[in-house]
Order: sequence, then structure tokens, then C-alpha cells
Amino acid sequence: QREDGFEDGIANGVRALDSYAPGWTFEGNVIVGPWPNQVGLNPPPIMLPPQFPQQNVFPTSFDDLGFVNRAGGDYHLAATSRYRHAGTGGREPGADITEVSSRRMDRGRAAPSAP
Repeated sequence: QREDGFEDGIANGVRALDSYAPGWTFEGNVIVGPWPNQVGLNPPPIMLPPQFPQQNVFPTSFDDLGFVNRAGGDYHLAATSRYRHAGTGGREPGADITEVSSRRMDRGRAAPSAP
């Protein structure tokens, strides 16, 4: 067994998901490169059979995502981002940045008292 708790020899990507999580669903995600990655994998259709679930998108870098202001910490996708509707059901992929930001602002405030 490796340090990460997984057995050796299962491989990466789709084969690992098939082995460790039968019946998995992994779609509408943005998986950022660089490609090929550190173990030599490329996203579909470059590498066939696919090593990654195909219902995802694979930009080369975080700069390719089109954040509103990555350097300033605003990780909303800009209206011009080609990934804006790449998530499941045509939504934005990943976390709801507005909700995450709002919860971060609420942290540390006293909880409301019961009526």
C-alpha cells in the first residue's frame, strides 16, 4: 500500500475511479493542466482510451479559465470565460463563489439568539 492509502497498480483517472468508486459520476468539472501532467497523462481526445472522464473540460492553466480578477482573489468566472457554463446542467463549474465569499464574511460573527 502506498502512503496515500491506495493500492499500487490500479492506475490513474478512469481506471482508478472504476476500481475505487464503482458507479462513479464525475462530470461538469474543470480539470486544469499543464498537459501532459506529472505522470504523463493527457486529457481526451489526446489520449485514447481516455484516462479522464470525458464530460469535463481541460484547460492548460488557471490563467485560461477567465477569472474576473485571479490576482485580486475574485474567482468568479468573467462573462467572457468560455468555461462559464461548462458545469453540470449548464451552470458554472466548481464552488458557488458568491456563497463561499458570503460564508467567509459571516465567520466570526455571533450566531443569532433563539427567539
